[in-house]
Amino acid sequence: MVSSGLFSGLKNRRKMMPLGSIRFIIAVLTAGSVFFAFAADDSVMDESVGQAVEQWLAIAGAQYDKAMFNQAEQSLLRAHDFYQYISPEQRQRIDELFDKLEDAVIEKQKLIQELKISDEMINNNQLAQAKTILEAHRDNKLLNEIERGQIDMVLKKIDSLLIARRNEMAELFRISTQYYQGGELEKAKQGFSEVAASGLYVPSKGKTAEQYIQEIEKQLSKKSLPSQQSHQLAIESQAQEKSGSWFGKKSQDSIVSQQTGSEVSSVKSDAQVASKQPPLQAGRSEGQGNIRSGYARAVVRNTHTKVAEHLEKNEFEQAKALVFDARTLVVNYQRDIDSGLYQLLMAELNGLDDTIKRRQFGLSK
Repeated sequence: MVSSGLFSGLKNRRKMMPLGSIRFIIAVLTAGSVFFAFAADDSVMDESVGQAVEQWLAIAGAQYDKAMFNQAEQSLLRAHDFYQYISPEQRQRIDELFDKLEDAVIEKQKLIQELKISDEMINNNQLAQAKTILEAHRDNKLLNEIERGQIDMVLKKIDSLLIARRNEMAELFRISTQYYQGGELEKAKQGFSEVAASGLYVPSKGKTAEQYIQEIEKQLSKKSLPSQQSHQLAIESQAQEKSGSWFGKKSQDSIVSQQTGSEVSSVKSDAQVASKQPPLQAGRSEGQGNIRSGYARAVVRNTHTKVAEHLEKNEFEQAKALVFDARTLVVNYQRDIDSGLYQLLMAELNGLDDTIKRRQFGLSK
């Protein structure tokens, strides 16, 4: 990486030339090292100094071409030490190379800022987008071989994770298709939603995940069963009043483990917050929407806690199962909660899922 102090005070250093005694020093560059010898003849000294400066300029130029800007600066400063005792032509070449170095460092600092964006994307599980940025800059002439190698290592990790994730999405698509064909529309929709959100798998033929979701939503809209919904709502309302039973197996939608009394209070607070959301869509009960909004929030919050506990023990499959169950509940409640809340909860669960994958494949910090 480029040092923030590179070229700091560089122009002043160009002016700080030793006077007097330096005229009896001859710099002779041999195999990258400088040896000193006494010379009484000024013509011999001038010729030797000129040769040494030429070699330092050659070294600095080669380092510049390899984007080794810190090293090039040091080599150029060695040549600049004899600035008052060399030809005007050599002085001009030194000044021009200094200017090129300064321009290159400024441009490289801009490049580094762009590469930092890819770091943020990786941390946010936006692997495909991060890969695009890294590949676009990988061959930039401002990067040296070491930096280019570091980018290659990150790209390999991203590729391995994307391949695994893509295979998972292909399998999930297959399973979701079976659910759809078997009439288990809610399960099918949950799977297709995850596939669509990943953007990693599109079947070579037949319907896409998005097309399946559209068909499922049409079928579900025709299967509205108010009596069953009222019965389910009554079960959930009772669950809210029972300390510690919020996350028990009281209904088919309850998916996580039993909570403490303090967590029940937190769940009730979420329900109260949900009641302040914008008006629900037509056809939905406001009371039902408020209850389910609070319940869904509590489930997702509890899932965060439980997933963290499993990850501490490297229990990846258990963590994945929790996220899957929570996502199933949120999808089932989609028609009864605010669309903004639905998108927020799904984004949180997708982030949890990706966090599990990153931890399992060793890409997390």
